[in-house]
Amino acid sequence: MKYIFFSMATALSIFTVSCKNNSVEALSNGSICDTTTVKYSTTITSMMTNHCTNCHGGANPSAGLKLESYSDLVTNGQASLLRMNNISNPMPPSGKIDDCNINKLAAWINQGSLNN
Repeated sequence: MKYIFFSMATALSIFTVSCKNNSVEALSNGSICDTTTVKYSTTITSMMTNHCTNCHGGANPSAGLKLESYSDLVTNGQASLLRMNNISNPMPPSGKIDDCNINKLAAWINQGSLNN
């Protein structure tokens, strides 16, 4: 059952990510979000440190989902993106991550999850 859910979640997130246009875009709040310069070494690691690794890191990560390293994200990035977009159970629990950061993670995944 867990495998079926993960497979469906991955397929849905790939579909969602592949339909995104990676560019500089206006968000609903009127701000601008630049997804053209997303890099793992700066954008993604900073986002994970600020919003995710406090719970999803260390020896006993929450829900068994570790998001500390590049390999963790390559393995779990699609599922992480789907969870961040879940309005009824947002990640992080303190409040859904902002749309610009979600778009940046989606752009990074769509660009091939490069270790750059």
